[in-house]
Amino acid sequence: HGGHDGHGGHDGQAECVKISPEKTVIFSSTGYNNLNGDVLIQNVSSLFLAFKVKSTCPSLFLVRPHTAMVAPRQEVLVRITTTATNHGHNYKNNNIASQQFQINCLTMQTNLVEPNRLSSLFSNSSPTSSTVLSCSVDPSVAHSTHSITSDTPGVVTNIQNRTRVLSDRVVFLEEKLHYLQQMLLVQAILVLVFLAYKWIWSGHGVLLEETEI
Repeated sequence: HGGHDGHGGHDGQAECVKISPEKTVIFSSTGYNNLNGDVLIQNVSSLFLAFKVKSTCPSLFLVRPHTAMVAPRQEVLVRITTTATNHGHNYKNNNIASQQFQINCLTMQTNLVEPNRLSSLFSNSSPTSSTVLSCSVDPSVAHSTHSITSDTPGVVTNIQNRTRVLSDRVVFLEEKLHYLQQMLLVQAILVLVFLAYKWIWSGHGVLLEETEI
């Protein structure tokens, strides 16, 4: 009851939900010009828990799921991915560090709520708990943005792997072509031998016929 009666956000959270990380979402590289951060929401109560994730810059992040219902003693992993931007890595990473996420939670006796109505619940009710998380970019990712190229190490590795595969295929095709050339040469020699053999025997047959006459 404490969460509904106006206890502080941390007291309410301690009663119904455990959020990991507790303070800061760390974003790391996916290798595809995007950054990922995960938030684990655990329902530690005996009630159903509805949550809604809000950010200070919705256009920069894709949150899945941003609203959901968690059964008692269950958990949901929220995946936060940066959206594509034309401003490059430095702009994106600098922006991420200044953003925040707010996770509002509501405890409920039942889960009989349509998914498309979950968001409206938070408009009509005060949250049982509210947690604010700051954002940070993994140091290795932040360091890579100072290089001349804007490619992440994962992208470079991916290109190198593809180049290696293509190189191996070229070598394989060259070896196969050489093998086919050898086979054609052998077949040509066999045809010539067969024709020569046939020509010799045909000439020998003519000589036999002339001898018999």
